[in-house]
Amino acid sequence: MNNDTMLTLLPETMLAESQKRAAGIVGTINSIADQVRAWLAPLDGVLPPTDLLGQADGYLQRGYVTWTTEDYERIAELAILFGRMETRIKAYFDPIRAPANNVHKMVTGPQATYTTPLSERRDALRRDMGNWQVEHQRKAEAEAAAGRKRLYEEAEAKRLAEAEAAVEIFGEAAADEVLAAPIVTKPVVMPVAVPKVEGVSKVRMRRTYHVVNFNMLVAHALDCLRGDAFAVQRGRQLVLANDAGLQQIAEQLGSMMDIPGVKYREEPIINVRRS
Repeated sequence: MNNDTMLTLLPETMLAESQKRAAGIVGTINSIADQVRAWLAPLDGVLPPTDLLGQADGYLQRGYVTWTTEDYERIAELAILFGRMETRIKAYFDPIRAPANNVHKMVTGPQATYTTPLSERRDALRRDMGNWQVEHQRKAEAEAAAGRKRLYEEAEAKRLAEAEAAVEIFGEAAADEVLAAPIVTKPVVMPVAVPKVEGVSKVRMRRTYHVVNFNMLVAHALDCLRGDAFAVQRGRQLVLANDAGLQQIAEQLGSMMDIPGVKYREEPIINVRRS
């Protein structure tokens, strides 16, 4: 089954019809959105309570070691007030939150169900296509190197034979002259390793990482959190950002990445056209 045949499973006519029907649904959603905005209007100017939040931030910035007994009592009032306000805000949103989430899931759930298997296979194919490109490039370079070596050995054997012949006819001096001449071979054209496919890019190497010892990584992150400001920032990057933080470090430092329990590596990646 070629690509065009596969796309007939989801033809343009079906997409066009779905867009027409979606237009009516979008109109209903927009009407509901206007009602929701009107429903939220009473909260404008009331929330967030910037004055109260500012008071809390002031106490937090000062640090608890500076608090007086009066400060502590006021802080306790703020903490209780914030809890009560949070409860009321949730009660305000509860009647609509669950139905809205259900509608959202009705759309995003099937979309993920249908697209996830495709994206997972696509990513897996892209990964191994990159590995294939790298491997076949390596084989092509090895084949070209073997060809150069073979031509050099053939030229060397020919030169030795000419030197032996020169000794018999002209003496040792003539043989030395033959051996002193540089060996010149024909250039070897490296075979095309990777076919050109429209919509598929050439391979490039992506900086990434691999966790080889999770316990060592966690211990290092905790040590960072007990260090200076720079170390604390790095520790937060490791603990809070997790995968994204490690990936950022790998992209920034490359082979200089030095984190206990983590191994730097490069992996081939290619881009494949979607449309």
